[in-house]
This record gives sequence, C-alpha cells and structure tokens, in this order.
Amino acid sequence: MATRLKIGLIINPIAGLGGRVALQGSDGEDIQQQALLLGAKPEAENRAHQTLKRLVHFRDSIDFLSIKGAMGSELLSLLGFSQQVCFTPKDPQHTSEEDTLAAASIFKQQKVDLILFAGGDGTARNILQAVGEEQLCLGIPAGCKIYSGVFTVTPENAGELIEQLLKGSLVEMQPSQVLDINEQSYREGGLSTRVFGEMLVPKNGGYVQAVKIAGVESEELVQQDIAAWVIENLDPDTLYLIGSGSSCKVIKDELGIDGSLLGVDVVQDGQCLLKDATEQQLLDMMMQWSDKSIKLIITIIGGQGILLGRGNHQVCHQVIAQLGKENLIVIASKGKIKALQGKPLGVDTGDQDLNEKLSGFIAVITGYDDTIIYPLGV
Repeated sequence: MATRLKIGLIINPIAGLGGRVALQGSDGEDIQQQALLLGAKPEAENRAHQTLKRLVHFRDSIDFLSIKGAMGSELLSLLGFSQQVCFTPKDPQHTSEEDTLAAASIFKQQKVDLILFAGGDGTARNILQAVGEEQLCLGIPAGCKIYSGVFTVTPENAGELIEQLLKGSLVEMQPSQVLDINEQSYREGGLSTRVFGEMLVPKNGGYVQAVKIAGVESEELVQQDIAAWVIENLDPDTLYLIGSGSSCKVIKDELGIDGSLLGVDVVQDGQCLLKDATEQQLLDMMMQWSDKSIKLIITIIGGQGILLGRGNHQVCHQVIAQLGKENLIVIASKGKIKALQGKPLGVDTGDQDLNEKLSGFIAVITGYDDTIIYPLGV
C-alpha cells in the first residue's frame, strides 16, 4: 500500500478581497461589501489553484478532506482530486470565520497530516484558535495582510513543499509566529501588530550546523542532541517505553539508568521500572497504567529503515494498537533518513490492518528542537 498524505483544505473565499481596491484588509462584513461594490474579485481560489496544480501528478498519493463549495470542494473537483467533504457552511454564499473554525476542528479530529489553507493573517489566526500549536499547517498567501511566518512566499512554493513531502525529502517542522494587525489603525496610517501564538509549519529541511564536523553530520553528536531534546520534554507523569538501538540507548544513558541496548525498557520520571521487558510484561504494564499517558520512543533499525516490527519484536502489534500512532515518538538522524532516499519508514507489525492504519506521515525528531515530517508505510 502506497503512503498517502492526508490533507485538510480550507479556502477563505473573501481573503484578499480589499487589497486591490485599497481597503487594506478584508476583515468585517461591511468592508467585504464595500470591496465588492468597488469591483473587487475574490482571489483566494485562484491562489489555491496555483498551489494545487503543482500536485496534479500526485493525485494518487493524496487524500483530501474538504469543505463543500467555494471553501474547497469545488476547486478539488475541478482538478480531479479525490476528496471527502467533511463540512458544509451554513450559508455557502456568505462564509464566515465560524466556518473556518468548525472545519479546522473537524480536520484535526480526523487526524490529517497537514491543514493547507488559502487566506491571510486573519485566517491563520482562526485556524490556530481551532487546532492549537501541535497541528501541522501551511498557508497559501492569499490575503491582504501577510505578516505571519506560516505562509510560503508564493502559492507555487506551497505546492513545491508538499511535493517534497510526498517524495520523502527532508522537510522540517518548525513553530512560526501567527501575527495580525489592527486594520482600522492601518487604514489611519498606523501599524500595530499582535502575536497570537505559534503554528507548526513545514519548512525546507537541512542539516544543523551545531552537529557537523568538517561539514559532515556526526552521528554521535546528533544522538546526544536528540537525547537532550527528548529528555527535556519528558513528562514525569507519563510512562515511556524506550526501544532498542544506539539512539535510544543514548537517551537511557543520559537519564542515568542501566538500560539495555537491544531491549525495551520502561521508564517513568527518570526511573527504570522494567529493564529488557518481554512482550507480555509490556502488555501487563500498559494494563496497570491504562488510565495514564503511555508513549513509545523508537528509532529505525538497520539500513532498511524498519521502524515497527523487525528488531523490536517485544513491541508487538497489540502494544502498538493500544498506543496508537499519536503516542509514537520517533527519533533518527537526518543522515539515516537521507540514506533511505525517500523510501518510507518501514512498518511490519504482522497485522496488515494495523500496518495500513499506521501508514501516512509521522514526525521524526532529528536533533535538538529539530523535527521533520516523513512518510511511514508498508
């Protein structure tokens, strides 16, 4: 089964409406009506079209979730993309920010890999409000105000970035600020911006200078950087199953526990509760902690890039099914990921249905505060 990218598409039909008629924004129904009376034409769908036409050759690799009508489904139908319409605006002729908020919330519940939206800073603000700071999003620049760092420079760039994802290129995930300005103040000659939060966005991947020796990525230094970031973000109330492999062993060493290199150890609040656990011991421990948060820290095994299955047999399909994809913390150096040459991380749990449920895209911690998104598949 080929790895497919699950994208939620949101087009704000009135984004950018006031720009060409010198209204410096499109917020508010009065401004929108004034813009239309002055002859303004909606531009967001055209901008989204420029992005999506770069992806036409990848139709078989993308599953779109959409909003009925001008907010997404019409354009996807025009370009021949398969889609699942998940939301219908109350008034398709006069869409509102409430429609954006509702659709974005549904997309997050449906666990999309990416929310792709065409709009401006106001649209970005609405989506951030709906999905929070952990959902991966990407903005197609279509509004009058583009001050936030969550938009690509051009609509075509958004298509190029998604194309990189589909090809298995190194695409980082980084938080970027969502800003908005006071339009009334702006029309009066002032400029007052406000930071509303940070949105997780994909950006071109690359090596981090701090972990290079003579221009080459040092595996040992990268492992230490990864371990430092993982440990810094451990929750003392969460139970962690830490898998096998040298990258996971560095985490165990940095925690100061007597962890195994080839086995799975169970850790909570810096203490090793179980070393080199068996499959049954892991299932028993998860039963005891059924009302608590449980996460699996795991890395790829061998040159074939197997993530789940071979080399981690203690982490059986029952363990993985109970955890769910959202509770997997994947770690690997960019060197190891690049060596896969775009091939997805391997899934071989022994349960075909589970393999297919896990397939898609997953975050991979590749350094200190450095994360990419990468294909995961059979």
